[in-house]
Amino acid sequence: MGVCAVRKWQLKAATLTVAVALLLASPAMALEKLVGGIAGQNSPTTWPYSIAMAKGMLAKRGMEFDIVYGQSASSILQQLVGGSVDLVVSTGINEPMHAAAKGAAVGILRIVGKVPPYAIDAQKNIHSLKELKGKTIAIGGRTDITRLYYDRMLEPDARVARCLAALFNPYLNPGIGLNLQISQEEVGNLSGTSRQRANQALQVLEKAGLLKVDYGSITINDLEGLRQFPG
Repeated sequence: MGVCAVRKWQLKAATLTVAVALLLASPAMALEKLVGGIAGQNSPTTWPYSIAMAKGMLAKRGMEFDIVYGQSASSILQQLVGGSVDLVVSTGINEPMHAAAKGAAVGILRIVGKVPPYAIDAQKNIHSLKELKGKTIAIGGRTDITRLYYDRMLEPDARVARCLAALFNPYLNPGIGLNLQISQEEVGNLSGTSRQRANQALQVLEKAGLLKVDYGSITINDLEGLRQFPG
């Protein structure tokens, strides 16, 4: 599978750049320079980029493309977040999702390849995620990609709860207190919901006694309760 990832603010800019290049490209135009990152070596997934560069197809559309190779998907994603490359043209799907889950402004622009569906298998008497409460399930660790998939399948209230709990990581945020300086819009971005829906979820969690919402901040009353909030 090949995944093209960019910094979020570049999503609209990249689309506009391509559109303008297609409409207005001419030999006299200055080329738009882009640096693309590839994890590992050149592979069938990235051959189209190499062919387009060798045949001058991108130059005809007003774009000059350069390739930077990284030793791993993680290292090339770090270069993307740091601004050393404009986009990552080939990586796995796990790394961008992990980066976004940790708050990095990374978005998936395009998935190249056949993506299998993802499902949870359960006994036939289980009809919803809420019915899994108190039961033993098989899942990866807290940073495993399976856990991220699982969390994203939860209802918005539970997604907000899990995302807030995930901010309390002893390795990423050592010494963090129980008061988070975070806006409701940021909560929505982290949990994949709108600001309005995040606000509703916070009200539900506050009513359950798990947290207290103040202007521009959230105080956590029950961290383990947020981690275990059913959804």
